[in-house]
Amino acid sequence: MHGPRKRVNQARGDDTAKAELAAALRALGELERRMPFTQRAALKHYEEAVSLYRELDDPLKLAHTIRHLGLVHEDARRLKDAERNYDEALAIYRAHATGDTLDYANTVRYPAAIKERLGKTEDSASLWEEAGRRYEGVGIFAGVAEAAGRLTLFSLAKDDFDAARRWFEKARDAAEKASDVETDDFIAEIAAKLHDRYRSK
Repeated sequence: MHGPRKRVNQARGDDTAKAELAAALRALGELERRMPFTQRAALKHYEEAVSLYRELDDPLKLAHTIRHLGLVHEDARRLKDAERNYDEALAIYRAHATGDTLDYANTVRYPAAIKERLGKTEDSASLWEEAGRRYEGVGIFAGVAEAAGRLTLFSLAKDDFDAARRWFEKARDAAEKASDVETDDFIAEIAAKLHDRYRSK
């Protein structure tokens, strides 16, 4: 009578231990990622954490960890590896998330940015639009400003000045709400590029 129950309790205990170890490995990897000369250790510990989370029933934590593994690759300029991690993390969110959260918005932002770096402009633009909507949904206006700013630059690259102006207005409005120095600097750079392009028309 007690056999099946004992096995269930044992399984729960094993899962708890795996979750605790995975969280510890993830925390260690994040610390190592931010320090010089420890990126290789960060990669190892994040990969171990991902492996453990794949065995547990916590898909969003798995996605979050995979996204941070992508950051390790991006820091090391392994952009294709980072893109694969970001794409997988986003696919997991699409399958399991039930609403807008900051984590969901961030999970859209990272593949948008990496695809931009890889020259995949159309894919990047679509993801930046989605990221902007999701940041707006959770009231993170610095994220809205960044997304709209990127879309301003994409529009300029296509000589679509009407779209560039619309995106820039959205970016500037969001930046005013964000009250963030870094965001203000980014918007000022875009404003200068817009001005230069209009002068050269």
